[in-house]
Amino acid sequence: MSKQLDIHEKKSSDWRIILVLFLIAFFTRIPLINWYSAEYTDAIQQITVFYNDITFWPPLYGTLITLLYGFFKFIPDYETAGRFISILSGSLCVIPIYMTAKYIFNEKTGVYAVLLYIFSALALRWDLRAMTDSLFTLFFLTSIYFHIK
Repeated sequence: MSKQLDIHEKKSSDWRIILVLFLIAFFTRIPLINWYSAEYTDAIQQITVFYNDITFWPPLYGTLITLLYGFFKFIPDYETAGRFISILSGSLCVIPIYMTAKYIFNEKTGVYAVLLYIFSALALRWDLRAMTDSLFTLFFLTSIYFHIK
């Protein structure tokens, strides 16, 4: 019985660590949502071409932008909705990064790996753009975690 309680406490501890790291990632990115005054043409194409039903981009990103813009009135336009999705996706990357590093090494390494990601200039750059890169990174890191586990 004691061993089961230890496992439950350990999982609960992991999720508290992940929550704190997610909040750090999210709240370091959200104030910078309008950091870039202009978007890449690819971002604008991904947002506008989605509505023409003739696109070679997967529909998830455009669908998420539409849902976010439609349901939340504090989002002023589709470009900001795309940036918010990128910020949220980039912040959620802390989960597979932590879990993968913890699985391969240990909890301390997982925390350090996530902190390196959170403050990485490259990750921060793409998390602030209305592009599919952060969403792809989230799915890629998650698939790596499930592959090794």
